[in-house]
Amino acid sequence: MADYPLKRSYAQRDIAQAAGIFQFGTKRLQENVEVVSMYGVLASVAGAALSDREFDVETWINQRFRDNGCPDDDIVDASGSEIVRDLYGHKSGTRRKQVLQALDRLVEATVTLPGIDPTTGALDPTKVERAHLIERIVTDADLRRWKAAQIAGEPITFATVAQMRGNPTLTIQLPRWKAAALRAGHGSTLDRDVQRELGGGAKRVWVQLEAQAYVQLSDPPEHETLSLELDDDTYAAFGMNHGRARDRRRYLDEVLKRISHVDPTYVELTIASAASDSPTSHELHVLRCTGEIRQRKLRVRAQERRQPRQRPRARQNSRAQLSLPITANQQEALV
Repeated sequence: MADYPLKRSYAQRDIAQAAGIFQFGTKRLQENVEVVSMYGVLASVAGAALSDREFDVETWINQRFRDNGCPDDDIVDASGSEIVRDLYGHKSGTRRKQVLQALDRLVEATVTLPGIDPTTGALDPTKVERAHLIERIVTDADLRRWKAAQIAGEPITFATVAQMRGNPTLTIQLPRWKAAALRAGHGSTLDRDVQRELGGGAKRVWVQLEAQAYVQLSDPPEHETLSLELDDDTYAAFGMNHGRARDRRRYLDEVLKRISHVDPTYVELTIASAASDSPTSHELHVLRCTGEIRQRKLRVRAQERRQPRQRPRARQNSRAQLSLPITANQQEALV
């Protein structure tokens, strides 16, 4: 029997904890961004704007590296068409160009994550991680497009000079620290269907919830739980900077409802009053299913998605409309 989810990606833990460096659902992207991570420290990205597409491509590459057995040379070989097909379900020249643009940005962006040892994935206030998410990429170039870009004064990027004909291989070199983290399993496997369906604040919060350490329960079995204090740092990590606490809770509640609707893994996502000795007034309580219970839910979701959609009822045609009774005045107007 198939092991669900069938489509998977992999988020490196320290990157997922600072998911806000990817500007999910943002139309006007900024090249330099500073956000609070779930560790309560400032994380930043500079040199390139990162969005949903960069996150989706980066986590796809991580998963491919692990699927290939984490090779010692830290290299992932793939084609642009292969990435497009896996992420979007169909091949498209426009999508392929967008993937190449995403790879450009992943090479150009410099990410800074203080307070983390990237080699172990552990919190360490004496460490700071400042690196690129991809070391380098090699592929075939289209010399005519390269020359045309030079004449037009366009920047030389994969999107402008990479060979678009055929299906050339992209040789993607991961940085050593990142390959070591993936090899050691410092991350979480994501359901790529959920990842693609969510957007904006819901996607940011979901990625961060996926990166947390849950406590396995014996009652009920095949369930795990998590409680998060909803203090200023947590709300900031979620990207919720409303002035009033009740507005932040209201927006978070809407986000949690969206996550519950899309991801059947989440059984409960509730905002509750904190205990009297808690430094915060509210907490987020999470209950997720695991094991065979989760497998059953994901199989049901897959079956529902395979069901043909009902076609909308056809509108009445003009002949049916003309068959309506015509008044005397309308009859005169038609003459």
